[in-house]
Amino acid sequence: MAKDIFAAGIAEHFTKTVETTFLLREITRKETQENKKQYYDILLQDSSGTLWGTIWEELMEDCHADLKGMVVAVKALVTKDSQGASRLVVRRMEAAGEYLITIW
Repeated sequence: MAKDIFAAGIAEHFTKTVETTFLLREITRKETQENKKQYYDILLQDSSGTLWGTIWEELMEDCHADLKGMVVAVKALVTKDSQGASRLVVRRMEAAGEYLITIW
């Protein structure tokens, strides 16, 4: 699969759903302060930079934590956080079956 959507250019896709691949650098289980809703806070990376994302509790799977350090395929809505930085709301995340690696 050729990668055509990168972290550095994700803002161009604001309010759109994207499907692409990233390295899953971090995944942490958290909960909101106001209503204790569970979610995963994730850090994704590609050759252009890093990008934070969220997987809300209704879409969380136990196997997601096992994907840390792997290339993952995501389907996500591009949003912005309270500081205006782009962020993904992940609808699906799974180990990527096929991906292109660029070596510098």
